Amino acid sequence: NGFSNQAMTNAGGGIYTYTASLAQGAAVQYKFKNGTGGWEGAITAPCGDGSNRIYSVGSTDATVGLVCFNSCVACPATYNVTFRVNMSAENVGGSVYINGNFPPANWSTPQLMTNAGGGVYTYTATLGAGNNYEYKFINGSSYEGNLSSPCGNGSNRTITVPSANTTLPISCFSYCGNCTTNSVTFR
Repeated sequence: NGFSNQAMTNAGGGIYTYTASLAQGAAVQYKFKNGTGGWEGAITAPCGDGSNRIYSVGSTDATVGLVCFNSCVACPATYNVTFRVNMSAENVGGSVYINGNFPPANWSTPQLMTNAGGGVYTYTATLGAGNNYEYKFINGSSYEGNLSSPCGNGSNRTITVPSANTTLPISCFSYCGNCTTNSVTFR
C-alpha cells in the first residue's frame, strides 16, 4: 500500500492487530507507527532488512508472531517501579516532577509526583524488565544536578528494571541516598 497509514484494531492489553489479504509468495515490507508520525526505527534481522520489517507470505493463512514496537521479539514482562525523592532539604518551588527516557515521559513530558508526606514525593511507572532508563527529579522547573555512581552515570540517575514490582530507596534531591540531618548547636 506504499506505506500509507492503515488503522490497527485495539485488541486490548496494549496489543493492536491488522489483517490484510496478501498474494501467496509475496515479499512484504512494513512498519508499525504510534500515531501519525511515530514510525519505528530501523528494524534489523531476524525480522527486518535493516530498515523495514519483512515477511514472506506462505501458502496458508497465518498470524505473524507478537512483537514489541521497535523490536523483533515480544515485549518484556512489565513491573511497577516506584520512584521516591526526599525534598525536605529543599524549598519546593510549586510541584515536584520526574522526567526521563521512560514512557510516557520520554524526556519531553515531565510526570507529576505525588506528595507522600514528610517531604517525600513518589511516582510509579510500569516498565519492562531488564530495560535501562535514565531520569532526573525536578523541583518546580529546576532539574537536579548531575549524579555520578552509585546512582547515576555522571549526568542522570539510572535504573535497570528488575523482574518484580519495586519501590526504589528514597533519594535526596541532587544526591545519591537519603537526606541526612545533624543537629548543630551554635554558641
